Amino acid sequence: IVALFVSVVAFISISKFCDGESFVESVNSSIMEWKRNIGLVIFGAVVFFLFFVIWNIAMFIINFIDTALSGVLGPLLYYIIVPIVTIILIAIFAVKLSFVLPAFAKGDNLREAIRKSWELTNDSFWNALIFIVILLIITFIIAQIFLFLALAIVALDLVFLIIGEIISTTFLALGISYYYYLR
Repeated sequence: IVALFVSVVAFISISKFCDGESFVESVNSSIMEWKRNIGLVIFGAVVFFLFFVIWNIAMFIINFIDTALSGVLGPLLYYIIVPIVTIILIAIFAVKLSFVLPAFAKGDNLREAIRKSWELTNDSFWNALIFIVILLIITFIIAQIFLFLALAIVALDLVFLIIGEIISTTFLALGISYYYYLR
């Protein structure tokens, strides 16, 4: 929960910076809005909980179908259908809720931020999905470069890991924020 709170404050700060506030103003206002940010952390926890509830319901239905067909689907079900369902659920949650943070940073209440994020992706779901996948791939590559540096220079491994995390997550936050503000 504490790490999620710090991440929310950092993301809100980056998003406000992308919206035109100075760096100091964006960090200061993000910290001063700690009550709003706690609400966003609670929302994040609820979203993770709902994702796992929906995923478990989907897995229950898949298992029920497999049992009703006397296990005929077997490996097809568990090696193809389950990963496809999981990827689809992750894609829907990721795309529909990725832009809540920039909308929230703009000053909207949580309900309005969710609505704006949902509306933004209604017309451009596939574009947003492709954009988020590209961002995640680049973020992963940046993190892997710094992991490689940490393994190569063992004396500074923790420093390289921290720098890699900071750069990769900042890149992700900048990408999502600019996508939201430039649309």
